[in-house]
Amino acid sequence: MQAAAPLKDSGNDLIACFGEVFKTIQVKTTTSNKKPPQKPKDSIKYNILAIVRLSGYDETIHFDKSKIYLVPKHELTSVNYSWKGLESYLLSTKLVNKIFA
Repeated sequence: MQAAAPLKDSGNDLIACFGEVFKTIQVKTTTSNKKPPQKPKDSIKYNILAIVRLSGYDETIHFDKSKIYLVPKHELTSVNYSWKGLESYLLSTKLVNKIFA
């Protein structure tokens, strides 16, 4: 769900709910195949970085070919921050269950 009034804008893009667990999500989007987008500043408060790698060209986006990576903030310092290094964070049921455990 997207945060809305009366919640103060914390710089987070989304709030995710899974059962009784709530996580804040910072979303970064890119069309680059060379490297992921720049990491958010450490001062920004969020639980999960969602990296959306859009597939397409010009004004056409292929959502079915786009990829979403979910990286817990506390793991960003140890992850190889490249597309290859982020493969284990590709959106899956197993990953969501792990993050919200």
